[in-house]
Amino acid sequence: EGYWYGTDFTVQGIIVNETSFERLFPGRDFPSTWEDFLNPDYQGHFVMPDPVSSGTGYTFLTSHLLRGGEEDWSYLEAFAPQVDLFTASGVAPSRLTSMGEYTFGVTFAHDALANINAGFPARFVIPGSVGGTVGVVSAVKGGPNGQEAADHFINWIMSQDAQQLIV
Repeated sequence: EGYWYGTDFTVQGIIVNETSFERLFPGRDFPSTWEDFLNPDYQGHFVMPDPVSSGTGYTFLTSHLLRGGEEDWSYLEAFAPQVDLFTASGVAPSRLTSMGEYTFGVTFAHDALANINAGFPARFVIPGSVGGTVGVVSAVKGGPNGQEAADHFINWIMSQDAQQLIV
């Protein structure tokens, strides 16, 4: 209908600091499923955003409730002891993990990839059945600059050049 346009979709997963992981867990395969991350050896090596203050944390919470059923808190109850620090910010876990303060961090792909592309020794794991978010840009009909200006902006933000600026 032209009222809004999704500009991107990004998934949630776990950023793993490769240096920290190899030092703490030599010879182990990197975890790849949500259940792998429940390994008791990983307790205290996680950082994640607080679901009360962060949309990233809230997405993690709701994704796992949807995965197990809205009344099934079993995964979240098992995962909570793994976390050493709940941050107010959604981007903080990616940064802290990338810098080696933590081995694992709950984050969105775009935050993890920004740090990986900056050269930090990290990898991003998408364990499957994950949450995500759609970036949205709105066009307001009859706004202060009119529909033509809004449509021009939407066409630009959806272009490859603009998307490269975002990445």
